[in-house]
Amino acid sequence: ERYGGDFLPALALPGGAEFEQWADIERIRLRTAFLRTGETLVRRQLAAGHVRDAQRLARRVRDADLLNESGWRLMLEALGAGNDYVAAAMEADTLEHLLRADEREPEPATKAALRTARQVPPEADTTQQALVAELVGREREFAAIVGAWEAARRGPARHVHITAPAGLGKTRLMQDAPSRP
Repeated sequence: ERYGGDFLPALALPGGAEFEQWADIERIRLRTAFLRTGETLVRRQLAAGHVRDAQRLARRVRDADLLNESGWRLMLEALGAGNDYVAAAMEADTLEHLLRADEREPEPATKAALRTARQVPPEADTTQQALVAELVGREREFAAIVGAWEAARRGPARHVHITAPAGLGKTRLMQDAPSRP
């Protein structure tokens, strides 16, 4: 919870090259500590049956370094542990898209995780999941959409502009909005 993102992410000081180098090293050290600790905590939460907490933290680990495949594998594992087959398939698609855009071949462990993420047991009921997908990690955005909708119902029209890189859930967010109370 205490890790709020990269340390001094946009630091640039004229004549401060040595300080900037130190900040770069510190940024990498802190991010690496967060990633390692996060992975350990996600695995503990999964082992204890706290799947939703594990998924939330796995998402933070993944988001801390989108090019780190181990964070994506952790996210896919947490979704699989919660039988969230729809979200796992969507995350797998997003990861493959990012890797293709970066012209990278997935690591062997990532290939296995992608295959696993797309395997839905025959007895699994994905109908309800598909109709009401989770908005974990999108609460603020969802609240803004609902707030704008409520304001428009009471008064003048509102404009909500949603932007994000491809594959981060804009369409899913908008599709889920009408199905939420």
